[in-house]
Amino acid sequence: MPLASIQKRRCSRGFTLIELMIVVAIIGILATISIHLFHTMRERGFVASMKSDAAQIRTAQESYFTEKNTYTANVADLTGYGVNQLSSTNSAAIQPVTDISANFRVTISSTSTAKTVVYDSTVGHIVVN
Repeated sequence: MPLASIQKRRCSRGFTLIELMIVVAIIGILATISIHLFHTMRERGFVASMKSDAAQIRTAQESYFTEKNTYTANVADLTGYGVNQLSSTNSAAIQPVTDISANFRVTISSTSTAKTVVYDSTVGHIVVN
């Protein structure tokens, strides 16, 4: 065999172990970043769903108050006032802050995340815990 063809075969054997390890490491780093970003976006989606449910209950409570001149502590009482159905993973609890006719606090929790969303009528805005 001529010397040129032997050298050519040695150069075209394929990838070295170092090159393969570097490629695998880069793929691992990209996968880690992607999984973290996916988890963060998913968490933000759950929180947005809980905020939406809290706003829906807040609006229904104000409609209920306009008609009955008191707030309710039961979410089921709000079905005729705009609360049709909460998101499937969310649950809501309404507590009176001082007197049930004065102020209320809505706490939304989800089975999909450890965070909670709270709307307090004395403060007037939604807070994520």
